[in-house]
Amino acid sequence: MEQESKEIAVANGITKVFIATPYSQISFEQGSPVLIYRKYNGNGSRMYKSVVTSFCTIVNQIDVCVNKQYAYDLKEFLALVGNKSVYDEQTLKKIYFSGKNIVVLAMLYNGYLGAGHNITYKRLKDGQYLTEYPYLMKISQQQFKEILEMGGKNVQNTIVN
Repeated sequence: MEQESKEIAVANGITKVFIATPYSQISFEQGSPVLIYRKYNGNGSRMYKSVVTSFCTIVNQIDVCVNKQYAYDLKEFLALVGNKSVYDEQTLKKIYFSGKNIVVLAMLYNGYLGAGHNITYKRLKDGQYLTEYPYLMKISQQQFKEILEMGGKNVQNTIVN
């Protein structure tokens, strides 16, 4: 029996990238904890439908464009992102040519919370973990551990720094 194989781009790897387009400069240090947040854009309240689903640590921050000064051309930007983003090439090109600040955050994927353990916006807000705009927010290692515990993770068995 012969199997047909097909090459596909896979974005479900151990490394991910987040493409930020902040209004002002941002700065993340290598090893900084990151929570992956799925924002609900449908009808109704986001309080219970926007959730933290997984967690990562920063490997590298790459400033692609700052104040309309490009440090990377389009081809280099696309290579930096590779298949590690949720965006297709057409969307990446739109982001690149938008004239906005562009920062690529390379992250190491550490784990996910899993069905029934995702942490809602309401729980984060009530616990005072959301205090400012996400790009500007820095969470401590202690807060990171507390949030993971809210999601049912045993931080003793989880890489958090």
